[in-house]
Amino acid sequence: MKKQFAVIGVDTFGRRMIEELSSLDCEIVIIDKDPLVIEALKDQVDGAYVADVQDRDVIEKIIPRELDAAVVDLGHSLEASVLVTNYLSKWGIKRIVARASTDAHGEILKIVGASDVVFPSQEAARRITPLIAAPLLLSYLPLSPRFILAELKVPARLVGMSLQEADLEKDGIMNVIACREKGEGDYQFSTPDRILQEGDALLVAGSQEDVQGFSDTPLPVLDRDSRSKDILARLFRRKASRR
Repeated sequence: MKKQFAVIGVDTFGRRMIEELSSLDCEIVIIDKDPLVIEALKDQVDGAYVADVQDRDVIEKIIPRELDAAVVDLGHSLEASVLVTNYLSKWGIKRIVARASTDAHGEILKIVGASDVVFPSQEAARRITPLIAAPLLLSYLPLSPRFILAELKVPARLVGMSLQEADLEKDGIMNVIACREKGEGDYQFSTPDRILQEGDALLVAGSQEDVQGFSDTPLPVLDRDSRSKDILARLFRRKASRR
């Protein structure tokens, strides 16, 4: 049985999700109140509806309970995104990915039922900043607040050494998964006697601290628990100041 997804509100993030999901063998339903948006995208999806999703009846009539995930992208309307996320949660949708425009907006979405909150602009900036600041860092993927995968250029100090001689695990827990030769497109698993050359790249796994030290650039890996506590503290301070 094909997986079923719904995109509710088709702003920039919603459009991108439709593009990505369309490449998979799945069923996609989209809902937006703008008929021009629906007309432009109806041929790319399995179901396209012009409707006001702030009406709870619309959600219950169009969205099946067995939906695998719903994506909520209602622009910068905090009220609409919160209402729809809450409706979806109460309707029984287990996976709800909601776009937020601010930290406080994201915290509220979590409270009313979002399983995943996305901050497109913030997350893009966090990803790009290290890449333009670090000459050795080609790309990286946070798997947790402390553990990441990273693609790194071989620094000049290691050129001519074998992986065993380089011993990247010596001072931390950064492990080399694979290597890519200069000009090659694919990574290859490597043996300890592989000689590192100028222009080679390493695919490594390790702690945030180890990759930071190797690339000589701080990596803003998001600690969501700490951020949530900080947001709640600020919200409570604002509430208290109004009394």
